[in-house]
Amino acid sequence: NKCLSKLRSFIEEYHAGDEYIFWPDLASSHYANKTTRWLHEQNIKFVPKQDNPPNVPQARPIEDFWSILAGKVYEGGWE
Repeated sequence: NKCLSKLRSFIEEYHAGDEYIFWPDLASSHYANKTTRWLHEQNIKFVPKQDNPPNVPQARPIEDFWSILAGKVYEGGWE
């Protein structure tokens, strides 16, 4: 899969030798059998779906970013 190979390339380029854990959002594709099998095969640690609660904004700093960005975009009257 193209997306999964991009993830592998990103990890190798920016986190080679580092301790890391992949924390996906709850998109169904991120927890599809094919995806989780691939993550296991690649020895990529990730947060299991049952440990990834949907409404914990503190664990999802990207949500703060999107909120700020949306405010900037829409303050000029954009819809």
